[in-house]
Amino acid sequence: MIFTTPRLFALFCLWTSFFAVGALPAHSHERRTGSGVGTSHTSGTSKAPSTDTKSGDEKVPVQLWVNHEGQSDEHWVLVIDKVYGFHAIAPEEKPAKPGQLEFKSGLDPQAKLKPQQLAYRPEKADKLMNLDCDATFKDQADMTKVFGELVTKIDMSKPADEVGGNCMDYVKMALEFLQKGDYITSVPKIFTTYYNKNYNAVRKEVYLGGSSDESTEESE
Repeated sequence: MIFTTPRLFALFCLWTSFFAVGALPAHSHERRTGSGVGTSHTSGTSKAPSTDTKSGDEKVPVQLWVNHEGQSDEHWVLVIDKVYGFHAIAPEEKPAKPGQLEFKSGLDPQAKLKPQQLAYRPEKADKLMNLDCDATFKDQADMTKVFGELVTKIDMSKPADEVGGNCMDYVKMALEFLQKGDYITSVPKIFTTYYNKNYNAVRKEVYLGGSSDESTEESE
């Protein structure tokens, strides 16, 4: 068969186009049609979708720990996310172990309690009172900032034997602080009910040495 110049040229074009199509990367069709949505291609290799996206707000439970309930050293601690405890104690009252309180004998009624953070032990989760309350933080950094403020920004300037100066008052003020910052929607009703029911009796037993105090202000 004799190939004229035009025919040879046509065959040459057909031959080169065949090899050009065969050399295309397999994923080029995905790129054109969109069937590869969610993947990224570089030099013929594929990359899985990124999983580095932020999970959003940090939502954690807010609970109450009543240590030594009904005893002369009863103590209230606010616990956030089951392990972060916040309470007010006399400066010389140091936890011997994380989550364990050691009270000195004969608390000075004129002592001004100091807010502190403690590590609550996860194995004692069954001791926590459910307040049906969650706190929401923007992220871990925001949570850490608020935790610091629960120690530094709660006013505990009154003596322990005065209303507003004991561990129960601290927990109440800490919850009000969280509410004011929109970290919780409101002070939990469960806490308010428990606080109102037990405040005077606990204050009398723990901070007034069991003596009567006719001038005791009615808790709100």
